[in-house]
Amino acid sequence: MLKEGRGGMAQTGSLEKKTGSERAAGGALRGLARRLRDLGVSRAKALHAALGLYLTVALGLSMLALWAFAGLADEVLEGDTETFDRAVLTWIHAHGTGWLDTSAMEVTALGSFVVLAVIGLMVSVLLWHLEKERYVALIWIAVTGSLVLNQTLKAVFQRARPDVFEWLVDVGYLSFPSGHAMNSMVFYTVVSYSIGHVVGPGRARTAVYTFGAILIGVIGWTRMYLGVHYPSDVIAGFMVGFAWATICAVLTEAWGKRVENGSAKG
Repeated sequence: MLKEGRGGMAQTGSLEKKTGSERAAGGALRGLARRLRDLGVSRAKALHAALGLYLTVALGLSMLALWAFAGLADEVLEGDTETFDRAVLTWIHAHGTGWLDTSAMEVTALGSFVVLAVIGLMVSVLLWHLEKERYVALIWIAVTGSLVLNQTLKAVFQRARPDVFEWLVDVGYLSFPSGHAMNSMVFYTVVSYSIGHVVGPGRARTAVYTFGAILIGVIGWTRMYLGVHYPSDVIAGFMVGFAWATICAVLTEAWGKRVENGSAKG
């Protein structure tokens, strides 16, 4: 009986010791979780303070856009989008009119290199006069990078343009992603962002952003209406363009903050 009692006491002590160890381990894990949570919150707050709410959200969305582009590109390479692409173009062409033909050819020019360069120069002069050199740099870095990136992606994917119906404008051979869609997304996004900072918060900024978004969407639609791009080309151009424009804006703001902090310390 004594042996059994001692054995029971030893077993109880072992269980208590084990329970204490488990509690200590659990406490350590909870402490680690709290530290990781606090670190994540502090990093998020720091990012928000450095970039602001809109750029922080846009940066997250740009990462999603790149992920979605990778998935779409894979579908295009495998030919999984062809049925959808052709069906959409066939529907658009069936609803075409002479007035829409003329309008589409006029509006699509707003996404051409020449027009973007002219508008970019005018906006740059205005921003420079207002001592907003940071945004002048943003516009030209973003647009130049977009042109190079688009041509690189087209050379990589080597997708031929649609042959659903006769094109209404003369274009090159490669199609994916759409240059007009991508360059328009980049240019009008950074221009709207820059002008929005000039006019400040309020209805004027909202109007600028809304107008820019509508213009980008209409230009993308004209590329499909004219028969020179599949819907997947346009969507891909929008995805990469948005991601690139956001990255350029984030880097420009980070550079601007660094310059301002350096000036304040000096």
